[in-house]
This record gives sequence, structure tokens and C-alpha cells, in this order.
Amino acid sequence: MTNYLGNITAYVTTAQAMIITQGLKGVDTVLILGMGFVKVKATVWNIDEPGRTREVELLVDTGSTYTVLPARILNELGIKPMGIRRFRLTDGRVVERNIGVMGIEVQGFRAYTIVVFGDEGTYLLGSITLEELGLEVDPVRGTLRPTELFLMLIGRA
Repeated sequence: MTNYLGNITAYVTTAQAMIITQGLKGVDTVLILGMGFVKVKATVWNIDEPGRTREVELLVDTGSTYTVLPARILNELGIKPMGIRRFRLTDGRVVERNIGVMGIEVQGFRAYTIVVFGDEGTYLLGSITLEELGLEVDPVRGTLRPTELFLMLIGRA
């Protein structure tokens, strides 16, 4: 697929776009081959009103810190902003976005997670949420799988 740099994030994940765009000054097009995507179905809900749910399909983006959903969906679920965070985009710009907390279930694994009030059409499952769910990307199969979790005990003989 040929893509113009201005629209590169529509086709590749954040981490892939950052690698591709570094050092490409003056290049008009980029040919992207062999990059797979992992998409998953998820149920998200308002943690204060668990009956308010929505089914969504998310693109797994391990280069994105938090999960991102369109602000419209979060507002419809009654999820309230609890603060603002600054984010660096793949093109180098820094933007501010509202964040909130929601419930999420993927493949039977459930967690509460921070979610970014994003632009329309943006459905990303970020790395923090993956860790909270205890899931990781299986790059060979292009799916998610349970990850080994670690717990450190200090002061035990």
C-alpha cells in the first residue's frame, strides 16, 4: 500500500509510524509491506453505571500508552473526564486530551483502565490496558494471548 506521510497513522500503528517517519525528510510517499494488524472485539462500560456498555472493535497499538475511543462514545456511556494529559503524536505535534476511567473486557479478561477521549474514528487498545488485562501480542499468530505476570516480594528470607 502506498501512503502519504500526512495520513500515515491511518494505516500503521503508532510505533510503526514513528520508525517509518524518522529520517524521511523530503520523502513524499512510503511503501508499507508486510505489517500486520491485530484487532480485537471488546466490551467497554461506565464503572459507575455498569449497565451502560458498548461493543467496540479496537486496533491493538503497543506504541500507544492508553486506550483511545471517540469522545462521542465515552460521553454516550456517561464516562466523565477526570483530567487532561499531553500526548505526542507521530508527526511530532503535542496535543492535550481529556482522560477518564472505564471498564473493559477482552477475551474474557476484565479491568478498569484509563481511556483517552479521542477523535471520531479512533479505536485503539493501548499498552497500559494490555498490561492491566494481562495480555500481550502474539506476533506469529497476530492475536492476543495471556502473558506471564510477575510479582516481586521484598524482605522475605
